[in-house]
Amino acid sequence: MFVQTEVTPNPNSLKFLPGKKVSNSGPYEIINKDDTQNSLVRNILSINGIEGIFLGEDFISVNKKDITKWDDVKHIVISFINDFYSEGKEFVIDESLDEQNVNLDEIEQRIVKILDQKIRPAVARDGGDIKFKEFKDGVVKVQLQGSCSGCPSSTMTLKQGVQNLLCHYLPEVKEVGSFVSLQREYGETLFNNAREAMEAQTALMQNAFAEARDAVQSAFAPEVTETAKPKVKAKKAA
Repeated sequence: MFVQTEVTPNPNSLKFLPGKKVSNSGPYEIINKDDTQNSLVRNILSINGIEGIFLGEDFISVNKKDITKWDDVKHIVISFINDFYSEGKEFVIDESLDEQNVNLDEIEQRIVKILDQKIRPAVARDGGDIKFKEFKDGVVKVQLQGSCSGCPSSTMTLKQGVQNLLCHYLPEVKEVGSFVSLQREYGETLFNNAREAMEAQTALMQNAFAEARDAVQSAFAPEVTETAKPKVKAKKAA
């Protein structure tokens, strides 16, 4: 089996094409190996320096950290892919693991249709995907996945293109807000959890310090004893 690779507009993302079906139920992105039991996805995400994996219909996009070099990890990813398909498996993902767009109003359904027909095919060629998140007060919020996430230059270009297209077909749309990536959402969640834990730990330490300080002050404070009052001699009557 020969796994091909293709560069993407994002230097930290690389497309791997195994020449076989990858996802049988649409694109899907995973950045935390604990979110899946799939052996291939878990193995790739276990590689030091790998930040996320995106599964397209016939390709796998892998995102790495800035300091990681492709020469150090590319052959490991290819080895894992070869091992996975050599076991006789036909595809990586067989059932939909992603959330579906439900309960959308008419405008939101039209936004999703335009994204699906005119934007997503082009984005997929670059190893990524774009998904509708919400529409509020004339502003469309979307999520970037795969190679499209984490690349400032391509993000700005894509944002302008999506905004021009949606505003052209839908006068209700005024602008496309800041793009949100799954990696950013996950990172913000981890940061908030860590901050809350640190604040709780700081409060505990402050309380413990206050209790220890009070105990030391109490132990070394001089004892206050009641001094005897001097006796006053009664004056003799003249």
